Amino acid sequence: AFQDYSAGIHGDFYKLLEISLNLSDYQSARKWLDEKAPDIEIKQPTPKIKVDKKFDSDYGENLLRHYSFYTNRENPIRKGVLEEFECGIQMSGKMNNRFVFLIRDENFNIVGLAGRDLLSRDNKWKLMGGKSHWEFPMQSIPHIKKTREVFLVESVGDMLALYNAGYRNVFVMFGLALMPRLLNKIASLNPNRVIICTNDDSDSKKNEGQVAAEKIKKKLSKLMDEDSILIMLPPNGDLGDSNPEEIKNRINEI
Repeated sequence: AFQDYSAGIHGDFYKLLEISLNLSDYQSARKWLDEKAPDIEIKQPTPKIKVDKKFDSDYGENLLRHYSFYTNRENPIRKGVLEEFECGIQMSGKMNNRFVFLIRDENFNIVGLAGRDLLSRDNKWKLMGGKSHWEFPMQSIPHIKKTREVFLVESVGDMLALYNAGYRNVFVMFGLALMPRLLNKIASLNPNRVIICTNDDSDSKKNEGQVAAEKIKKKLSKLMDEDSILIMLPPNGDLGDSNPEEIKNRINEI
């Protein structure tokens, strides 16, 4: 079995063949393998029962409330914004030397952790817990209900940039795929408008942000009017690299 976390794709060996060879469907992959390697026996893995990871209710008490990583950057996040979230620096364990945000569910249980690297390691963000069940941040929900509008962004950093600019009606996808749980949550909130804010990767041949935004729009259009779904590529290519005035101007343009 394989898992592509950035694209939100997973499956068995046949699914991997389908994607890798750009075949039309799952059955085509099975047929291709039967013709090319009829003697290969594919053993399907035994289904595993997934159990949500649990975290101690007092986990946040161990975080160092020191915000200079965000307040001293080129486009600083205001301390007041950071104080709205249970976040801080973890100095031990699996999230050591990361700026950690707690992910809670509707019952206020901690169901995940999102840690931003402080040491310039390759894995800038480390996630713990099942992001397919996350609705983050929960405090955005009242603002989404009030404005009847929701911004969808890739990362916590993008969300902070919007909060910093005064827009608190935001959900974080933690990647480039809109998970079914979050999709259903958006549908239940019945917004008048959804604004997809993936990164602008137009300088890249793959242009992953634009491609992902189109896929997300197609998925959302099955549940709401397509005209109410907008794609807003951020100024400077990334909301996290934009100041509040630039963000406000881009939103006013749409």
